Amino acid sequence: MKKLLILMLFLSQSVFAVETPGSVWSSTGNAPVEPDNVSSALHVDQGIVVGHIGKTTQVIPYAAVNVIKDTQGLPWNNKAGAEVGVKLTKSFDHGSVTLAGAYGVERQYRTIPDEAAAGFMVSATGWFGYQLLNKIQTPGSIWFSVGNTALTDDTNVIGMARLEQGLTIFESNSAPIDVVGWAQVGADSIKRPWNNRSTVGGGLRVSLPWNDGVASLTGGYECTTSPTEDLRLCGPTVRLNIWVGWK
Repeated sequence: MKKLLILMLFLSQSVFAVETPGSVWSSTGNAPVEPDNVSSALHVDQGIVVGHIGKTTQVIPYAAVNVIKDTQGLPWNNKAGAEVGVKLTKSFDHGSVTLAGAYGVERQYRTIPDEAAAGFMVSATGWFGYQLLNKIQTPGSIWFSVGNTALTDDTNVIGMARLEQGLTIFESNSAPIDVVGWAQVGADSIKRPWNNRSTVGGGLRVSLPWNDGVASLTGGYECTTSPTEDLRLCGPTVRLNIWVGWK
């Protein structure tokens, strides 16, 4: 009986211990480039690991849902979509890079009539987190994304990258406070004004971390420029970000 129990325990851990990575993130706030407008984005994804390439790359079939809304009804800020596909995720010590291919559907619901599209999507995304010094808390991160991620925008290829660098001025496991600066740049293949903008800013960030996620509230001041619009706008910004992940 004891040997049978040991065998059952081994089988349960080796055969049925399947990794099912997933996440939920949301972002809500304002930007000076769209005065008096508040936008919200929600993303949910769920995958299952079916294989590995080498030691650090996972093969993951997945499904995802994306929703964007705002208070002014701008078409590019009001759409919903879903996708099903396969992604390859390579893990590093302080981040990961993902290459995904999927079939998706998307609808813009503030246009007249509603605009819908479906098709294949290919994208690459990456995130890296780091700390510059050992004795002082200096949390930083780099994020990037490139691909045809907006199906209702023809065959447009959109790229974005963001850098954030913080300096902790109040250290606490429950709610640290950072002075933070950020820089973001975007570009696309058909020169949409809202995709071709650069932003720099800074302010204060309060974070609430827990085992499987983090919530952060950032308030500050930022400036956005756009070569396609001959635009430069500056002003205050407040944003609430929430991320939860699981395996």
